[in-house]
Amino acid sequence: MFTAVNVNGLPFDFQRWRSWLNQKSQDLSSEGYKTRFGISDEFNKPKTHLAVVSASTGGYFTNWASGETDFEVLDLKSGERLIERMGLIVADAAFENVFQGFRKHLRL
Repeated sequence: MFTAVNVNGLPFDFQRWRSWLNQKSQDLSSEGYKTRFGISDEFNKPKTHLAVVSASTGGYFTNWASGETDFEVLDLKSGERLIERMGLIVADAAFENVFQGFRKHLRL
């Protein structure tokens, strides 16, 4: 199982962020969002996936053991894409900030 890799020469600890993202899923759920957190090893490429839905917005945050990260948030009433980031390569130092870029677009 992957524990840590280097992303552009910087550390990325997949196990740490997997646990952290699971906690964020629980935090969002306690705020009133519907969440689904999962871990898979599809195609021998471990990843986490967090789906978040409310009456107003829906989105996902996916992160692979390699540091690759994709996320998107949609306004469910208008269908407008509020944010979309694909193919980010994230090291430990940036992970929380990247997640906050996702989180700030979610609305109940």
